[in-house]
Amino acid sequence: MNQQLMRRTGAGAVALVLGLTTLCLATPKKDPQDGKMIAELGLSKEQQEKLQELRKQHKQEASEAAKLVREKREALRAEIENPSYDENRAKALNEELKNAQNKMADQRLKGIGDVRAILTQEQYGKFIESRKNYWEERREKRYERKGSNREGRLDER
Repeated sequence: MNQQLMRRTGAGAVALVLGLTTLCLATPKKDPQDGKMIAELGLSKEQQEKLQELRKQHKQEASEAAKLVREKREALRAEIENPSYDENRAKALNEELKNAQNKMADQRLKGIGDVRAILTQEQYGKFIESRKNYWEERREKRYERKGSNREGRLDER
C-alpha cells in the first residue's frame, strides 16, 4: 500500500511541476521598458497592438536568422579545424555565412521600416533618442561592472 501511495504522490508531483512549467512558459514576459516607452511616445492602442504583433513576428524571424548564422559559423569553424581542410569548401561555407548575415541585416532594416510606418515622425524621433539613452546606460553599467572607464583602461583602485 505504501508503494501505491508513493506512486500516486510522485505522479501528482510530476503533474504539478509540468502544469506550473507550462503556465510559466505560456505567460508572456513583459519588458520593463515597454510601459515607459508607451508613456514616453504616447502610443495609441492601435499602435501598441501593431507594434506588439510586429515584435512577435520579428522575434521569430530574428531567432531563425540567428540560428542559421550560428550553424553556418560552426560549419565554417569545423571545416577550418578539419585535418583534411578543403579551401574551396571553406570559401563556399564562408559565402553561405555572409549570405545568412546579410539576410539578418535585411530583416533588421525591414523591421526599422515597419516601426517607422507605425509611429509618427515625432514619435520615431523620441524613440530613437530613447534607444540611444538606453544603450548608453547599458554601456556605462557594463564599464562599471568591469572596473574600467570609457576608454577601456582599468581604473586605479
